[in-house]
Amino acid sequence: SLQRYRVTGSLADDGEAFTRDADWQNNGVFQTSVARLRNFTVRYINGKDLVFYGEGATDSNSAVYVFDPETGEEIRLVENVFAPGEVEDADIVNVKLSGVTDGNPILHVLGNIGGLKIYALSHDAMQVENGGEPVAVFTTDDLNALTGSEAFSSHCRAYEVTDDHAYAFFSSHNASDSIFVIRAQQGTAVKS
Repeated sequence: SLQRYRVTGSLADDGEAFTRDADWQNNGVFQTSVARLRNFTVRYINGKDLVFYGEGATDSNSAVYVFDPETGEEIRLVENVFAPGEVEDADIVNVKLSGVTDGNPILHVLGNIGGLKIYALSHDAMQVENGGEPVAVFTTDDLNALTGSEAFSSHCRAYEVTDDHAYAFFSSHNASDSIFVIRAQQGTAVKS
C-alpha cells in the first residue's frame, strides 16, 4: 500500500513531523495492485505528481504501474517486464525515471537478478510508447561486461539515473564495496 502524510511539525527538530492524511483515499492509504512494493519514484509530470512502482514479489508477474494520487487512478504500464523464466529473479527492485525535464520521460526498471529494461513513455507518462516494448535492454551479462565484473550475477538492488540519461549508478551484493557508474556514449542517449 501507499500511505500519504502531511508535514505537520518541524523537520529540523526531533519528534513526529508527519501526520497521515486521513482525508486522502482510505484514511490516508491506497491499496496498490502489487503484493510487495520494494521501490517507488515520484515525479511531477504534466502538472501532476505521479508515483511509479513495480511488483517486488518473486511469485507474481513483474508489472509496473503509475498512480495519480489526486484522481486515485492506477494504470498498469507494463504487464510483464520480465517474462516468466526469462531471468533468474524478476522481482522489481527499482523503478526510476529520466527525461522528465525535457518532456520525454523514460522509465527504467531493474530486476533483482534480471538486468535493466528501459521504456519510452508518452509525454504525460501515462502509457508506454514503442508498442509497449522496451527501447533498450541490458541483461545481467551485459551489465557484467560493461563493468568488467560479476556484480550483477547476484542481487542488484541499488540503481539511479540522471534526468539527462547521461549517467547510471548501480550497486549489488556481489560488489558491496563498489558503486558502478555507467556513462552513455555520445549519441547513444535513450530517446523516444
